[in-house]
Amino acid sequence: MAAVLTQTWKHLEYQLRCRIIVEGSAILLANILEFADSSSQFRKLTAERLEKIPKHSLPLALATLCIVALAQGAWAAGATEQVKSAIDRVLVTVGNPALRGDEKIVERRAAMRKIADGIVDFDEIARRSLGRYWLPLSEVQRKEFVGLFEDLLERSYIPKIELYGGEKIIYGGERVDGDLATVSTKIITKNSNAVPIDYRLLKHGERWMIYDISIEGISLVSNYRTQFNKIIQTSGYDGLVEKMKSKRSQFAEEDRQKRKGD
Repeated sequence: MAAVLTQTWKHLEYQLRCRIIVEGSAILLANILEFADSSSQFRKLTAERLEKIPKHSLPLALATLCIVALAQGAWAAGATEQVKSAIDRVLVTVGNPALRGDEKIVERRAAMRKIADGIVDFDEIARRSLGRYWLPLSEVQRKEFVGLFEDLLERSYIPKIELYGGEKIIYGGERVDGDLATVSTKIITKNSNAVPIDYRLLKHGERWMIYDISIEGISLVSNYRTQFNKIIQTSGYDGLVEKMKSKRSQFAEEDRQKRKGD
């Protein structure tokens, strides 16, 4: 908890320092320092340090600090923080009055897709879901499959997310093993039932990306792998691609009908 509070305070401090640069106001600086820490010792030490900095170099120094520190704050967050941040932004989008209704379906889902692109590793999900059938594919085939699979996931899960009705989400901690992590959560339904959802993540640099989601012990990747295997065994890989393209066309037509109805 102390580490989280420290990180939150640092991020807030960096944001406030950025405001100093933009506003260029000594009064704002004084207010920020008092807001940041009510102790006179902190304000005295900070004031003394600022006095030693040449006035013409202060904006440049703080600007550099903002760029570096905010970048670190954005990329160094733990797996749970990154998952929670993405979920919070999705729920804000779902609840945005300006994006409600079928007539706004394209804009709303584009906004949610943008958030997902920053936290979901679609390439890894596609690779794991296709299993042994991924290896023989060319780069062109892989790119096509990932695109189709992204569309399939979007249309399968975004409508369910849009039904969110304020259910409570509890974050139960994370398990980290090298470049792999699992973030455990529970959704408390209106009937007070707890639905466990685990997010499995892979680390890319300083960024954690989701590669699987387990709902009540059922893995998304394993579920799709089973379905894909059955289709490929009976219709071949090309048959799977055709089914996915057909499904995408069906979804697109449904969207057109909804917008037409409005």
